[in-house]
Amino acid sequence: MTIEAKLPEAETSEDDILLRATTGKTYFQDQLHLFEAAGNLIWLTKNEAAQQIVLLEAIAGPLMSGIGTGIQLYRNSQDLGAVLQVHHNLMALGNFAKGFPQASDAELETVSYQSPFKQMTEALLQALDVMKTHRVVRDSVIIASVKPSKLNIHLGPLCILPICERYRFDHRRARAAIRFTCCDGV
Repeated sequence: MTIEAKLPEAETSEDDILLRATTGKTYFQDQLHLFEAAGNLIWLTKNEAAQQIVLLEAIAGPLMSGIGTGIQLYRNSQDLGAVLQVHHNLMALGNFAKGFPQASDAELETVSYQSPFKQMTEALLQALDVMKTHRVVRDSVIIASVKPSKLNIHLGPLCILPICERYRFDHRRARAAIRFTCCDGV
């Protein structure tokens, strides 16, 4: 499932093309349902842990790679297309994680996908660190991490509070993301 983010043309010089590209009914919005369904189908292979990891990596791997590529492109050029690509990959990653049911504390140590979910969360935090000035990225981090908190729930014993401390900055919505993604709502 390839994600191709395309920036719309600006209608005016004051037009926020990132906001326009991420609101309203789009093909990408429909695609997010497919990522959630893929997560649900992969979770159903829970009795075959090795196969589950292979399938999980087949979906999450390209999404995390897309985030990494977008971050690198943005660092080199401040390209808004890269910001949109990272946004779309973060949203897809969050919806993919939504397909997995919430694991209980007792199950966290035994689920085969704990390590990949930690990597997914680290990718989310890296994107936040690099692109924190862009509202669409902050919003996608909030949505990916608190809807319904799958990415941070699967961190198990790893509390991301120390990581979150690095991401404090002067944006209200970002502070909300930090409150929601850190352990126990701290």
